[in-house]
This record gives sequence, C-alpha cells and structure tokens, in this order.
Amino acid sequence: MTGKDWTKAHDETDVHIAQLAGFAAILREVTMEWPTLNSADPVANGVLTMIRAIDDGIRKLEDMHSEEYRLKSQKPAVAA
Repeated sequence: MTGKDWTKAHDETDVHIAQLAGFAAILREVTMEWPTLNSADPVANGVLTMIRAIDDGIRKLEDMHSEEYRLKSQKPAVAA
C-alpha cells in the first residue's frame, strides 16, 4: 500500500496541532515579557487578539479531531 492511511493522517494532524500550540505559547510569552506588546495599545491588542484566535483555532481543531476519531471508531450501522 503506497497511499497514506487514516492513522498516518490522524498523526499528522496531531503534529500540526502541537506546532500551532507551540507557536501560540512562544508568541504569548514574548508578548507578556515585552511591555509595548502587553498594553492597551491597538497594536498590542491586535497581537493578543491574534493569540486568542490561534488558541480558539487549536481548541476547535482538537474538538474536530476527537469527533473524527470517535466517528472512525464507530461500527457502521447495518442496513435492514
């Protein structure tokens, strides 16, 4: 079999989620340590909003991933 199987695709999605989470963590740390990015300034608010959007996207990907796995694990219904 030369194609990608479901498990490989699922694992690659896990890697992508972890990379996004790492990127968001680094961005958040830099933002909190740099006073000009941790203020009420519109640019700073934009950066913090972007971090929240990344976090929300990660949560959504994890939820979708869990649902995908749940559906994959279900046995198909038998037609009567």
